[in-house]
Amino acid sequence: MFIATFSCEEMDFGWLEPESKILFISRRTEGSADWSLMTMNWDGSEQKKIVDLTVRCSKPVVSHDGDRILFVHYSEKNIYELYVINVDGTNLTFIDSAKRFCGSAVWALDDSRICYSRSRNRNTDDRDLLLYHFDIDQKESLVTSGNNTPVSITSKNEIVFCAQNDGLTSDIYSMDMDGSNIKRLNLEACNLVYSPNGDRIAFCSTIGNDCSHIFVSDSDGSDKQ
Repeated sequence: MFIATFSCEEMDFGWLEPESKILFISRRTEGSADWSLMTMNWDGSEQKKIVDLTVRCSKPVVSHDGDRILFVHYSEKNIYELYVINVDGTNLTFIDSAKRFCGSAVWALDDSRICYSRSRNRNTDDRDLLLYHFDIDQKESLVTSGNNTPVSITSKNEIVFCAQNDGLTSDIYSMDMDGSNIKRLNLEACNLVYSPNGDRIAFCSTIGNDCSHIFVSDSDGSDKQ
């Protein structure tokens, strides 16, 4: 299945298997600025809303097997709610919620767990990192200081995340799946992406200059260029 996800903020493509659907968000409610989670065929036919809940204006996150979608709903009570749903619209499951923010989720490679951010309380933008286990329906806190956003769960079962600890600059860290062994990979860096084989990373940084530049390095932060 070849799935392409489109949102108002960015576009993301992922190769799975040929000839499947396009997943996208669209404003389909007349007189409303709310977004709906949609699927359609490659020729634009069979456009279908797959859940009645509205979604935030951000990229829905598809599992590696292409079967499930993570999305964020902003409720009528002004609360961010993280959900997962099957691509066919079945099995809608609530995961977590928070007043200021709940989302930015990433899937583990085997799709059994996700890491996501949740705001600490209604009076701050700081975000904790949490791990959700689908097989046992359980949440656990991993990082509870600073403003944190997950980036990836690697093939080594390490969680890579950005942390903004001084309110100004972001650093890139890695840690084990249980929250231990936290290591800083790159200083003053953000917008991290991995190479296809996972050995190299590219990121943005203002190190040594007021302007933002693109860097590459080994996945452990060494050999920075």
